[in-house]
Amino acid sequence: MGIPYKKNKTLFFIISLIALYIVFWGVQAISLQALLINKHRAGEDQLLTYVADLRRELKDYRFLPYTLTENPSIRRFLSDPDASNNTLLRTSIERQLEDLNKASQTQAWFVLDNEGQVLLSSTQSEADNLSHYFEPHHLKIELESQKGESILLSGYNKTNQQITHLVLAPIYQNNIITGSIGVRVNLNRLIESWTVVGDLIAITGQNHQVFLANNSKNIFDLEWDKKLSSIRFVDQTKSKLYESNDEKFLLQNVLLDDLAWTLHFLTPLQQIVRAANFIAFGGVILISLILTFLLYRRERSLKIASAVENQRLVSKNTQLQRALIENTHVGLIQLTHQGVISFINPTGHRYFQKDHDLIGTSLRNLLSIEDCDPKLILQLDTLFQSASDDKFIEQEVVFKKSLDQTFPALLSVSPIEWSDSQGYLVTVINISKRKQAEQALTKINQQLEVRVSERTEALKQTQKELLRSEKLAAIGQMSTAIAHELNQPLTGIRTLVYSAELLLQRNNIEETQATLVKLEQLVSRMHSLTSELKVLAYRRPENLTKTNCEECFTNALVSLGDQTSPLRIIKEFQHTFVYAEPTRLERIFSNLIKNTLEACEENAIAPEILIKTKLDTASKNLIIELSDNGPGTSKDTLPHLLEPFYTSKPVGKGLGLGLAISASLANDMKGQLIVGHSQQGGLTFTLTLQRAE
Repeated sequence: MGIPYKKNKTLFFIISLIALYIVFWGVQAISLQALLINKHRAGEDQLLTYVADLRRELKDYRFLPYTLTENPSIRRFLSDPDASNNTLLRTSIERQLEDLNKASQTQAWFVLDNEGQVLLSSTQSEADNLSHYFEPHHLKIELESQKGESILLSGYNKTNQQITHLVLAPIYQNNIITGSIGVRVNLNRLIESWTVVGDLIAITGQNHQVFLANNSKNIFDLEWDKKLSSIRFVDQTKSKLYESNDEKFLLQNVLLDDLAWTLHFLTPLQQIVRAANFIAFGGVILISLILTFLLYRRERSLKIASAVENQRLVSKNTQLQRALIENTHVGLIQLTHQGVISFINPTGHRYFQKDHDLIGTSLRNLLSIEDCDPKLILQLDTLFQSASDDKFIEQEVVFKKSLDQTFPALLSVSPIEWSDSQGYLVTVINISKRKQAEQALTKINQQLEVRVSERTEALKQTQKELLRSEKLAAIGQMSTAIAHELNQPLTGIRTLVYSAELLLQRNNIEETQATLVKLEQLVSRMHSLTSELKVLAYRRPENLTKTNCEECFTNALVSLGDQTSPLRIIKEFQHTFVYAEPTRLERIFSNLIKNTLEACEENAIAPEILIKTKLDTASKNLIIELSDNGPGTSKDTLPHLLEPFYTSKPVGKGLGLGLAISASLANDMKGQLIVGHSQQGGLTFTLTLQRAE
């Protein structure tokens, strides 16, 4: 629980607020229900008290009319028609009524006939006229229904919107109702006593209108019964709520059957809600204190556990660090800010092999000054004097050992802080074995270099011998081919010259001329052989001109004459202009066409050539492809076709210079000629030249 709290304090705080909010409203709802049920029960008890008070008050009023029902003057006034006209009798009775009204603190006394009409009253005020509140026949009916008992009636004056209460008792003579005595009573005293207590009471009649109420706060109005709503408590008790002037009340009532009155008791809910809120706040505060205490206990226990765990880890790390320092194969030295040794591990002691303890010795005294870089010594002196903490030194040095011995080592010095002081951590790695290995490796490398140089010299000599042998072989092959090619014409020339001499001696001019023509042909053949050798020594053209390759191809066909008569040619020229020398380009086309014709003639194939051009988008060069349908050649032979003096023809059929000369001419024009197999099974020669716009 502690870890999530530490990582998510904001989330924990929000969840706590939401939980407290839920607790507050939960406790408030439960408290409100409990208080309402308690108030409802208390209200029921209070209602019984008020009903008893009301009954007791009304009981006193019910006996008032009987004080005059047996009065002789009133009975004579009701039974004797002449007496009703007796002014003295009327005045005497009215005076008695006034005295009784004052003595009983009522509002008015009345004498009514058997029809309910008022004959005499204690007051002559028009406001006290009962006809404004009651109808006579209604009073008659009520008297007859009571069978001689007094009755309490409530009347309502719609004009003045006033209610009056009348206690009416019948007067019997010879078992016949001859009249009645009415007393108009005032129940406000009862309301005043209830007002002193502070309770809110209302009494309604059959028409549900309030005729008696403690209305000090103007709680009740004429339409108060329309503001009622039902409520049910958790114990399934039903009650009603009344709302007036934005204030709510708990309403409880009881019906007085004999009077057809309803007594209402109202309890303000504002105080109950406040009490419920106070209880809810108290509950929230109590729960918050409990949670805070538990959280405090939890955090305290976690801190104690964390401290114990940290102490255990520190102890474990200390032991681990000590084990690492003592068992590491690297010398570790701790220096003060002045460069004095304050700690050295066992490996460091073994490196230096000192008889005494090195603690308190300066690092500079352990160095072999004459074998170390002077810049390093100066750097160390500067570092220790300025006590800088932002420098790092790493370099190879030489340390002194006992018995005037030294050893090479890799030294690194870095600033370090511990407790409240500063210093340096020095790492010393003995590299004696590595130096020995480097020296041995250097010696081996030197030996290898000597052996490699000797072997290289031997290879160079061997290569020279091979080149010489190859050159001699090439010269021999070339000499053999040239000798064979030239010996045949020379032999023919010798024979023809001897024949010509004989024919001239015989004076045979025509045959001599024919012999001379043959002799000229043999000389031309020898000239063509020597011209091919001369082409290999051509100088490259200094300036290349814009040349139409299609025209050069046509000129090459013309130069070959009738040899091209069986040749079928397919042209697909898209771009025709290149930078070249027209004569050399014609010679390339002529050699390629002648190569196709000779190959097809030897294999009895109808010769066919496809020549097409296309643009190389990457280099913007023009590619000329010439494909034939000849017999082709094998994969092993293909790479050697463009080499000088390489030919697949028998001796005497050619020197193998045609394709080599074509490749040389292409290079002279800053181009390239390569050969490959065509889709028809023959060869495809690809000539690449610079394109001319």
